Amino acid sequence: MAPSSTRSRPGKESAWWLLALVPIFVLGQRHALWGADEPREAEIAREMYVSGDWVVPRLNGVPFLEKPPLTHWGAAAVFHVLGGSSEEWCRVPEPFWGFLMTLACFWLGSMLFGRRIGLAAAFVLATSQEFVLHTHTLLVDTPMAAGVAWAFALFWAGYNSERPRRRALCYLLSAAATGVAFLGKGPIGVVLPAAGVLVFLAWRKDLREASRLLAPANVAVFAALTLPWLVMVRGRGGSAVFRAFFWDNVVMRFFSSSADHAAPPWDYAFGIFEVMVPWVVFIPPVIYALARPGGFESPERHRGWQYLVSIVAGPLLLLSIASAKRPGYLLPLMPALAVTIAAWLGSALGRTEARWSQIWRAAGTVALSVTALAAWGASAYLAVEAHSGLAISLIGVATALAAAVILGLSFRREAQGRLPVLAAGMALLTVLSLFSPSTFAAIDGRRGYHTLTAAITKVVVPGVALYGYDTGERELGVVGFLRDAPTPQIASPQVLREVLRDRGNVVLISAESMARLRVQGEWPETAEVCAEPRMRRRPFVLVRGTAAQALR
Repeated sequence: MAPSSTRSRPGKESAWWLLALVPIFVLGQRHALWGADEPREAEIAREMYVSGDWVVPRLNGVPFLEKPPLTHWGAAAVFHVLGGSSEEWCRVPEPFWGFLMTLACFWLGSMLFGRRIGLAAAFVLATSQEFVLHTHTLLVDTPMAAGVAWAFALFWAGYNSERPRRRALCYLLSAAATGVAFLGKGPIGVVLPAAGVLVFLAWRKDLREASRLLAPANVAVFAALTLPWLVMVRGRGGSAVFRAFFWDNVVMRFFSSSADHAAPPWDYAFGIFEVMVPWVVFIPPVIYALARPGGFESPERHRGWQYLVSIVAGPLLLLSIASAKRPGYLLPLMPALAVTIAAWLGSALGRTEARWSQIWRAAGTVALSVTALAAWGASAYLAVEAHSGLAISLIGVATALAAAVILGLSFRREAQGRLPVLAAGMALLTVLSLFSPSTFAAIDGRRGYHTLTAAITKVVVPGVALYGYDTGERELGVVGFLRDAPTPQIASPQVLREVLRDRGNVVLISAESMARLRVQGEWPETAEVCAEPRMRRRPFVLVRGTAAQALR
């Protein structure tokens, strides 16, 4: 029988405070395509909308089966409502998944340590660097992480229920959440929650509970969500589809040392600190507090901490073994990390606290207030430089100053009870500084593709055809989204030479490939560079044949 439910604890702040997080999810969504992956996902969604084929994701007209299409379905649905594609509206579903993830974090924290800690945990999650980036960028990780977060929360609700029907219902809904995670990013959406739960059950010596999770009804719900797409996509492409989806993009990317963004197993030891900015200051004392033996005030709370550690350690071990690594892959672990930090801030460890711990907590919270003021000050500086958004920035500075004063006064009384929420409020002010128009203009200049799109718009006028040579996924996405059409790809230097015989053709080629072809003596001698957009990550050029080349 499952353990008895954890008793409710004092400090039941109203869940309506979660509405204070709405500006994080609503503001800052309408911007240009950012980063390396968003152009690809946006173009796949555009091609899905244009073709009407919602089964097989395509990039530049070619099936792209690395991930299931849940993210693309959402963006394509937005395009359907708008009547056309839009880079400013393509990421509308992302804040929806982010807010669902925040609610799961709030619920899990509330079940474990009371509503005050749950509320603080939601603020910690929503104001963490990687979470903000993902909920403002069209990526497949966000719906997957939301599904994993709900799978963890629902399992805990069921595991601690004394009523068999409620436990069975929670396990059923947890299986459904796992199905959503699978549709978001594939098998990893199943493996991560399974790893966390199994580590916990093994720790509790309660592996028999796993049989309840695999009840026929739960398996049927998971299959009902995932099998229809798998069956339909296999019907379109046969066994080659399964090889591309499962073998090439799951097994090989997990084990192959040549996978994209490969890193050593210890990489995530530093990655956790990166994704939890600005809350990293509290991670060292949390690790120390958890490493100390004994001292929990009750078996229920001890079991809660075991669960938090398990749903971080199990998935983290798997992700560390995998060859491919990115900080964003830690997104499904962030709700548990947020609950852990909020619990430590609220002294929910149940131990007699050392003086250094109290000082660290106060100093870290002051650091958050200083960060908020610095962030708004930087925003005001950018606003002055750009002559835009100054009023918003100045209002933010005044608000942050007022909050800092309130924070300082709180240390005189009731600091212990209110500190988690006050600290979370300061982090919220810090994040909101990103939403000044001038700040977004600066981010667009660093992460956007304005120079590339401007160059293509200027060179590829009506009557001119554009081709690609050695273009990557991000370039295919940007160019396809800009021109509402796939870009024909050139596969060899010989074809490149033929294409450039016609002055009506322009080729987008990486500067690296152009230099290599010149060294190899395969570059058309009279090819003319007509534009060199400044690309920070991988420089590209636009070339065309000269009149002399056309006469040959």
